[in-house]
This record gives sequence, C-alpha cells and structure tokens, in this order.
Amino acid sequence: MTLASASDLPAKDKLSGSSDPFVELAFGGQSHATVPQRRTLAPVWNQTFEFSVFAEFSGELVLRVRHQLQGLGWDRRAKDIGECRIPVRSGWGAVGGEQWV
Repeated sequence: MTLASASDLPAKDKLSGSSDPFVELAFGGQSHATVPQRRTLAPVWNQTFEFSVFAEFSGELVLRVRHQLQGLGWDRRAKDIGECRIPVRSGWGAVGGEQWV
C-alpha cells in the first residue's frame, strides 16, 4: 500500500504551531512506520509498504498518526494525533487495483 499524505492536522507543538507527523501502520501482526515530516500540518509521505496476506483473509488496517517529540527518534515517545481503523477483507485493493481511503 502507498501512504500518500494527510491534511489539516492539529498542531501538537504549541511553540511552533505545527507538528512533526509520522504514521504507524499495522495489519495482521505486521507493522511499518513512515519517516517523520518536520513542522507541517499537511505532510506528504508517498511511501509504499507491503503486508503479507493469505488468499482468504480479513482484519483491520490501523493507521495511527503521531507527532514526534523533539530530540527523540521516531520509535521513542510520541504524542497521538489521531487513528483510523479500516476493515480489510479478501479482494480489497486487489493486485493491479486501487483503493483510496
């Protein structure tokens, strides 16, 4: 899947009036994370991730948007910005097709 962008995110850094957002993606016990984008409320990631799935599957894709705290790595403490849970089943976004959310 390709995570393109976000818009109108809330400012979690009150001093700068912006955020340093990144996204944690989880599906079927697998997880990935985007590279944090600095000082923006409309980040553009355009990062592609792969999840292994079986022929017959169902589950939930969890996208968790977080703000990287200054001076810490992306895998350290972060503030939550928001979360989206998307039900996924066999045939959703099939190879060669697109599914926008």
